[in-house]
Amino acid sequence: MKSVIFVCRPNSVSPSFSPIESLRWSKQDDNSYRKITDVNLIQNLDRIRDILGEDVYRSIVISMSKNASRSVIDKSKLSDDQLLDTTVSRYLQSSSEKRAVVDSLLTRYKGLVSDIQEKLLSERESSQSSNPSPKVE
Repeated sequence: MKSVIFVCRPNSVSPSFSPIESLRWSKQDDNSYRKITDVNLIQNLDRIRDILGEDVYRSIVISMSKNASRSVIDKSKLSDDQLLDTTVSRYLQSSSEKRAVVDSLLTRYKGLVSDIQEKLLSERESSQSSNPSPKVE
């Protein structure tokens, strides 16, 4: 049986593994290892919770949920028309169709940014014209 030796050099980055990785491999009677699929892990959540303990299990679930993608836009503030304008059809198949949708969204975004910048500029000008600075003599 061969043994594996890991050598860490100075200034090297060591790999980090999630605690769930240790549950992905099962040692068999013949000293071989079998990889456990995600489906098997999901089906045996109670067993995993018993092995790890409730606190460790919760911390793993919380750490995994923090990495989930979060929406940048608060959709509750958008009108139905705005939501429909930004919703992409599930029937998009080809890369050219997807590219066209992304390009149209980018064009809308750039238009919104320029509109906001124009409004900010006009508000600054109107506030400066209504509140003239005192003259210094």
